[in-house]
Amino acid sequence: MSADIWVQLANGGSSLARVDADLMAQIRSVLTPMNWGQFVAVIANAVEHPDITPIFHSKRTK
Repeated sequence: MSADIWVQLANGGSSLARVDADLMAQIRSVLTPMNWGQFVAVIANAVEHPDITPIFHSKRTK
């Protein structure tokens, strides 16, 4: 069984993501609907506008 999540895209379209129902229940137990929506929006934005900055990078000075 799965839960469906509609993801709003920057171009005005949307995409359906199917998530395992048990996983969705766990997520809903700790996030409010507003927090969940914000989380999904951040991921959608990252997919549509990739940031290739390394997660770990050092600034070396001489």
